[in-house]
Amino acid sequence: MENEPNRNRNRDRTRRNRPVGGREERGERPGRLDYNAYAEHSVTPAAPRQRRWSSLTAKMALLALFLVVLGSLGAWLFSGVAPWHQAGEVAYKQQEYREELRAREQRVQRIERHNRLGNLFLSRGQASAAGQEFKSALELDPKGVEAQLGKFKAEIFEPIERGENAPEVFTSRLEFALAENPEDAHIHAYLGHVYLTLNPAKSETLFRKSLSLDPDVSTAYVGLGTLFDQRQRSDSAIHYYEKAVAVSEWNQPGLLLLGSQYLRMGENQKALEKFDVLLGLDPQYLLAHFYRALALVRDGRWDDASVALKQVLSLAEQDAVMGQTKNAGKWIFNREEGSITMATSAEKAFYARALSGVVAHMQGRTQESRDHLGSLAGLETGKKKELLALAGSDLGFSCSGDDSCIRKLAEFRSRNSLP
Repeated sequence: MENEPNRNRNRDRTRRNRPVGGREERGERPGRLDYNAYAEHSVTPAAPRQRRWSSLTAKMALLALFLVVLGSLGAWLFSGVAPWHQAGEVAYKQQEYREELRAREQRVQRIERHNRLGNLFLSRGQASAAGQEFKSALELDPKGVEAQLGKFKAEIFEPIERGENAPEVFTSRLEFALAENPEDAHIHAYLGHVYLTLNPAKSETLFRKSLSLDPDVSTAYVGLGTLFDQRQRSDSAIHYYEKAVAVSEWNQPGLLLLGSQYLRMGENQKALEKFDVLLGLDPQYLLAHFYRALALVRDGRWDDASVALKQVLSLAEQDAVMGQTKNAGKWIFNREEGSITMATSAEKAFYARALSGVVAHMQGRTQESRDHLGSLAGLETGKKKELLALAGSDLGFSCSGDDSCIRKLAEFRSRNSLP
């Protein structure tokens, strides 16, 4: 048992070590540590070992820096490459990498643009232009799947647009392509055009399927308009032709066919507006000149019609113009009594002469009318009479309510043995 003097000495030592101003002496509640009171007693000097370690670390860092500097100086002395040259080379490599990355990104963007343009041209019925875009994309990336498919489609579609007559070849190729790509809107649309006369019901199904896959395929709208034109349903034909022009305002087949429907409906001014836009895009579009001349005739503007027909005759006599795809294809005029087809340059030139002869006769220029009709040659008699009757029928629309016009037209028919 500890004696009393020892307990007193321990108690005194405890009091000396107790911090002044504790919670008990300040009247505060005991039980929580007073950090302020013990702060000055909590700081202890760093251990000697820790001080030695910190000093050693600093010395090692200085040594490493010294070695880097020494190595750079050595490289400069022995290889002639200064430290700042090394930094410049690093900067050059970084710049070279950035330029390479930028060039790669630009190449990808160009490929995407070519593919996008190619698909747009296919939707607009311009397979030749589409083929050029896909070819450019393949030059940048020969393994591009989208460009390979696009080029394949363009090669199939192009002869169809030129009006080549090989339905067995076209249907076989397109059916094969469709089996490989059953959700391709372009293939459905072009196959629909092949079936326009072969199987109109199937053609309509294909056009509608194409538009369900992509509502911006204007060539499908043109196809549907043509179907309803063949069925003598002008309101529906106009609806789809207007859709085609709404999707592609400079769609030449859409503008031509829409203008022809307005002409059939007697809306001559609307027809002229479409033909003027079309001829502004392509002044050598012969059928547009024909339709424009007819619209002027039906609007009673005989002098303007005569000038327009002279321009038609000038173009019809140029082989380079008549050989263009848009002028070389068949012309089909749908009438209530049936369709009249002009397949050759001779037939088209004959019709231009016949129409010019009728207009000259209606204006009282009898000799000019005889010259036009007398220069006709190269066609069998039945075809001549068919086209003369068509010319007379076209001009008959302009004579509504005009007794003098009706009398002159009857005289022309009688003179040329027309019904």
